[in-house]
Amino acid sequence: MVKDKARIKTGLILGILAIISVFYFPNKLFALLCWLIITVAFWEWLFLIQIKTFFYRALCLILFWVLLAVGDHYFMLTLRVAAYFWLIALVLIFVPKGGLGFLKNKVLALIIGVIVLVPTWVAVVELHDRNHLLLFYLVMTVCFADTAAYFIGSRYGKHKLMPSISPKKSIEGLVGGLVVGVLAGLLEVLFMPDLNAHKILAWTLLSIMLIMISVLGDLFESLMKRLYNTKDSGSFLPGHGGFLDRIDSLTSALPIFFLLCQHLHLFY
Repeated sequence: MVKDKARIKTGLILGILAIISVFYFPNKLFALLCWLIITVAFWEWLFLIQIKTFFYRALCLILFWVLLAVGDHYFMLTLRVAAYFWLIALVLIFVPKGGLGFLKNKVLALIIGVIVLVPTWVAVVELHDRNHLLLFYLVMTVCFADTAAYFIGSRYGKHKLMPSISPKKSIEGLVGGLVVGVLAGLLEVLFMPDLNAHKILAWTLLSIMLIMISVLGDLFESLMKRLYNTKDSGSFLPGHGGFLDRIDSLTSALPIFFLLCQHLHLFY
């Protein structure tokens, strides 16, 4: 109960910060805020994969900052690499734990962290620059789905989703998250121009797909935590763990959503 209250309070604060930053921050200030968040998330990733020496962590962080700049310059290539990675991750979550020993290689795990987090920052900054409402639609859809899945799963979850990776996640939680996330996303869609029944149906289907993609990001981080025997990536956010725990669902959804927006001409 105490953890749930802390989770709700932190979630409200993050929600208010999201609204203010998405709609009122200029893109450069928004990019800086996201840069700080993604930097903390990468630092937490280094702890997750047990890079313990401060010198090596600092060196990795400097390299990460360089790759953020490179990824921003070649942003479409960066996002396509992320899309291919998440296809691979979709396969990996179904592989038995005994067959995933290669992920314990710290160099490979470090590369994975870069591939997961650099495109996340690139996608969120580019989305903010092009269409604030589309970005807020994604954040609302994924975050409400994630929160609803947690609370509904905690109370009503009886059938485990993938117990070998994340014992607390349930099918009931997933279904509840889908319903709440789709409704939250549709609240944003109502503010979009030229809306009709066909477009509402299309946005509903897109929301369902994005929520399922976001679950992949959550499950993949859970997989890495189990491989490295880590409970939470950090403790900075009361009730949520670390920043990495908070944005894991967005790491998969953001790059793919940007590519979909580009392909479906949602920016025009």
